[in-house]
Amino acid sequence: MTSKNSARGTASRSLAKDVSHKIELRDEVRQSLAAIDMMNDDDSRGDKVANSSGGIRRSKQRSNRGLKRVLMIILFVLLLIGGYYGYRIISSGIGLFGGNIFDALIKKEDLQRDSFGRSNVLIFGTSEDSPGHAGASLADSIMVLSVDQDTKDAFTVSIPRDLWVDYDTDCSIGGAGKVNATYACALESYGGDKNQASLAFAQKISKIIGTDVQYYAAVNYTVVRQLVDSLGGVDVEVKSDDPRGIYDVATGLRLTNGTHHLDGETALSLVRSRNSMGGYGLSQGNFDREKYQQQVLGAIQNQALSTGVLLDLNKVAGMTEALGENVRTNVKSSELRTIIEVASGIQPGGIKSKILNSDEKPLVTTAFYAGQSIVRPVKGLNDYTDIHQFLFPAPITN
Repeated sequence: MTSKNSARGTASRSLAKDVSHKIELRDEVRQSLAAIDMMNDDDSRGDKVANSSGGIRRSKQRSNRGLKRVLMIILFVLLLIGGYYGYRIISSGIGLFGGNIFDALIKKEDLQRDSFGRSNVLIFGTSEDSPGHAGASLADSIMVLSVDQDTKDAFTVSIPRDLWVDYDTDCSIGGAGKVNATYACALESYGGDKNQASLAFAQKISKIIGTDVQYYAAVNYTVVRQLVDSLGGVDVEVKSDDPRGIYDVATGLRLTNGTHHLDGETALSLVRSRNSMGGYGLSQGNFDREKYQQQVLGAIQNQALSTGVLLDLNKVAGMTEALGENVRTNVKSSELRTIIEVASGIQPGGIKSKILNSDEKPLVTTAFYAGQSIVRPVKGLNDYTDIHQFLFPAPITN
């Protein structure tokens, strides 16, 4: 929500400011034109009583008329430029949010809240935009963004794609399996309805984390690539357990330890890398991949909220187009102003990361079950109580 929702919020805020600025500019130009008209009227009246200085007055009239034409041309060009960017931003937003995109400018609706007063978004990525990709409907990345819209407290948590769950629906692969197939099974159950399948996926994640997940944002490979490129790249720190850095055979990604400025294609390779076909520096497999996915999301948020990006209409429009063409969400346009306020209140780097497999107190572990290598809660298969308490601790009572 913060990257994707931050980016969406950033685009809308920039559009609103741009519209306001152009209205002010238009009014200023109108006032200037009116002043010129008054000057012309004064000159015309003066011409009727002019004597030998009449030639000078006529020259002044012609000069003022020329200035008026120049100002009109400048105004037309400014409105044309504003209309071009406005069209790009609004047309992208129409496909991204539910409801009328203009509701974002005239309505303000609070985000839905859970019993803890928080708003939660399931962010999941698939390869549906990659023709011929095996398992295109499997969720390669699963993350929850949780935010308190009043205090602006926010955190993300990655859900291991190999976590064993019940599917709660009929599925051709069975009634239980890895959580990354939940969306694909729901697609089967709902006859290909992506919205219903996404909502069912969010309900399953709700049971895992212990609170309602009210929103979802489904993204594909393309959005990572285009969003990062529209921002001019992002900075990510590689910190592996191998002195050489990381190398992933499947994606061909090779990076040394340290901070790197990544373009869209490299960022996409990083969020997909897990040494599934060999390499080094990603000894934790999916857990390492989840760590870098959170890093890239945070880097996108930091870059999107930077002043230089907000003042660059090309970048704002590029971000909006990347989101509008490659993201599906149940966020409504009327909720967008609240998202903007929340996003603007979260400082760069202010989104915390909660890790389920921390070295200090791991809550999940790997196991072998039903002939497969899986991830399960340390407390036991399908027992998420420790995860609930970790993410949303019960208040201490006297």
